[in-house]
Amino acid sequence: MSGTLSPGGSGEVTQRTVLTDFTVQNYQTVAQDGGEEEESRRRKLERIQRRGFYSVDEAIEYIGIGPYHYIWMWLYGISSMTQAVEMTLTSVILSDLTCYWNLTLLEEILIPICVLLAAIPGDYLGGWLADIYGRKIILIIGQIIIAVFGVLSAFCTTYISYIVVRCFVGFGFGIVVMLVIVQVAEICPTAYRATAVSVTFIMWAIGDCYIVLGAWFLEAKYGWQAVVLWAAAPCVILCFILPLADESCKYLVISNQVDKAKVTLTKIAEFNKIEMCPGDLEAVEEKRRGRIADMFVPGYIQMSVSLLICMFTSAYIYMGNVYDTPYLLAAGYCFGDMSTPDSCVMTAEDLEYTLIICVGEFLSVPLFAVSSE
Repeated sequence: MSGTLSPGGSGEVTQRTVLTDFTVQNYQTVAQDGGEEEESRRRKLERIQRRGFYSVDEAIEYIGIGPYHYIWMWLYGISSMTQAVEMTLTSVILSDLTCYWNLTLLEEILIPICVLLAAIPGDYLGGWLADIYGRKIILIIGQIIIAVFGVLSAFCTTYISYIVVRCFVGFGFGIVVMLVIVQVAEICPTAYRATAVSVTFIMWAIGDCYIVLGAWFLEAKYGWQAVVLWAAAPCVILCFILPLADESCKYLVISNQVDKAKVTLTKIAEFNKIEMCPGDLEAVEEKRRGRIADMFVPGYIQMSVSLLICMFTSAYIYMGNVYDTPYLLAAGYCFGDMSTPDSCVMTAEDLEYTLIICVGEFLSVPLFAVSSE
């Protein structure tokens, strides 16, 4: 296959000569400049030089971090922001919906329940399809689902139609939520992954603040439909940005698309003004992908079970607070008169308290970055 190394033969001597020339011409200056990062890159190049080829992980580590990564970790962060916006949306407009359709308590509760239940098959299918067809295309599809049905939510005229449309939003959320983190982690060197992933959490917190501010300024004057459109706006914009992203190089290699992976790695290196390491990108044996059973093979089962427990408990606590707090504020059970609750109104004061709670999410970002070092 073009792009892979076949050890031995007359080409090996020529290749080693080229590698040696590359080292002399490009890394004498690095040695003079010094610096921990440059020295690390020099050692990585020497290892590649001895073998004459490199793995995708070695290429990612060699290229390091740069403008390409900074731009895309924030753009992928916008996707996390849109997820937070759509998940928090129902909680801030639930009081309005209750009055608009004269909902019972059970009907109110069913709205967030249906959204989150729809996210479960979306999450599984998103991961499975991303392993088979690629991270980029599935991420784009998930984001389009969120954008389209997010906009349609503003035009629902009945409770049932709203439930159905929001289920599709939840399904899209399930597809996108973990793929964003995967994309960010797979383009970054190991030492920077925790910092890069923490950017997505920053944008998630910004998304919560964004939707609360939208409800603060729009809901009383223009109604819940305006808030829904406000929430869908960044989703729609992102649908035009994501097609510009590159496919994960790791996915390209494991799916036997080594040439495309090398082109992408070279593009990243050039964007970061780093000369791509010489040699050929190593191919790996293509294996069956997208099997949930792979999570529970020896060596992975402990981590998989631990992550399942952690994700369940954290999601249970977090989403419970997201949906309960605005409802309790509107009902008068927090900082209000408990004797005369009005579940149809979220006052500016209620939204102010909600915004303060959302700002508190930023406090977890440095703790996450530090704990991941």
